[in-house]
Amino acid sequence: MVRFFDREEVYLNPYTGDVLGRRNQNDSFVYRIEKLHRYLLMGKVGEVLTAIGAAGLLILLVTGFYLWFPGKWSRVPDVLPLDRRLKGRAWILRLHTVIGVYSSGILLILASTGLAVAFEPLIKWLHKQPAMEVGAPHASAASSWDAPSVYLDAIWTTVRPELGEFRWARIG
Repeated sequence: MVRFFDREEVYLNPYTGDVLGRRNQNDSFVYRIEKLHRYLLMGKVGEVLTAIGAAGLLILLVTGFYLWFPGKWSRVPDVLPLDRRLKGRAWILRLHTVIGVYSSGILLILASTGLAVAFEPLIKWLHKQPAMEVGAPHASAASSWDAPSVYLDAIWTTVRPELGEFRWARIG
């Protein structure tokens, strides 16, 4: 399957390259659910609102941990279990605390990754940061191929003029 940025999917025979079928993702139920989840069906405004919601959740998690923390790490086991002897408002408050503590780890991961996805400029900035240099393999490295090594940069310089106007697509 080849998926293009305009949400078109083309299914290919991996051996012959023949086109087996096409599908536009915009017509799928899952795409509509994704639009609801990421943009609240409101485009850019919804994207900003979901990002604000993720940032708000992060703030709630941090402040909730600050309010809950008993002062010393040695006291944490004493305040974690749900005390069934409590009644009324005290029991509800303890229930809120226990559920909040046990779910805070996964919520922290979900909110921070959701925030990173929502703020595209942040992702673009992260991709511009210097990456680890990848050099040629060491001469001592054993190779099971008898063919000479060809680097992707050399292939790209050769192929790029032949491509003309094109857009990137993810294959997966």
